[in-house]
Amino acid sequence: MHKHTSGPLARRRARRPRALTSVAVVGTLVAVVLACAAVGIVWLQHHADERRSSQLALADLELGITELRLLVGSAAALGSLSAETAGEAQLLGTRIDRTIAAAARTFPGDGEMAGTLDAAQLLRETMRAELGLVAARSTERADELDRDRVEPAYRSFKGRIDGARAAAGKTAEDAVSLAGAGALGVLVAAGGILIMLLLRFRTASRRAREAHYDPLTGLANRMLFAERLDAALADRRGGPMAVLFLDLDDFKVVNDSLGHAAGDQLLLETGERVFGVSRNTDTVARLGGDEFAFLVENTGNEGAQAF
Repeated sequence: MHKHTSGPLARRRARRPRALTSVAVVGTLVAVVLACAAVGIVWLQHHADERRSSQLALADLELGITELRLLVGSAAALGSLSAETAGEAQLLGTRIDRTIAAAARTFPGDGEMAGTLDAAQLLRETMRAELGLVAARSTERADELDRDRVEPAYRSFKGRIDGARAAAGKTAEDAVSLAGAGALGVLVAAGGILIMLLLRFRTASRRAREAHYDPLTGLANRMLFAERLDAALADRRGGPMAVLFLDLDDFKVVNDSLGHAAGDQLLLETGERVFGVSRNTDTVARLGGDEFAFLVENTGNEGAQAF
């Protein structure tokens, strides 16, 4: 229960350095944590999208290799290579080469992908050699090449590509799970920090009030009154001021005859009355017991007497 002031003095009184410092520090910490977490979550999501893209590239590569394998096998079984089959093989080979080149550019640091692409390239070249033997009607050599090199290379490729696709899918799922867990963890951490900040701020505010205000009347206490008086005296731009003192005669009689509860009620009533007649720029304080004091700023003798 005190009057608020305006101007430089009011600004000095309203400051709470410790609370504001805590707000700034914790606010900055929360911002940094959220920023770092956001970057991490975005990276995880990007990593998951990249793994899904690699799965699509592997599926396309597997389809092209399988189609070419069937085409070469069919030509070898016939023992001849028609112009139509040769054209289809050329188109499939070009498609496979482009897929391999695109995947190599898109996933340069992926060891699993690199191994799969190498196996696909080796199989592609081996099947092209077999197709050349079929075109030359070297059936026995073509069968030998198919048995000794193409079939083992194809099995190796299938094993690699199956493993690479499974690994890419697992990595994508893990990245998505981590991103979700990270987002939830950030929200929980941020909420915990904000709750701690709120509790700290409330505790600091309560302690500051207990240190500067009278617990019974809510008026400024002796410490705050002295601080405001010192500030008013130090303010060279301020005008004349008055300091007044008031106590209650025979207050001890009230406590002794009616009890301390009645004495407290009398002090509360007195505080409300003296506060009611003061101005917004005045400071009303209870110094202790039945003693009250007033700091009346920007007033001369007549104003002090009127008060």
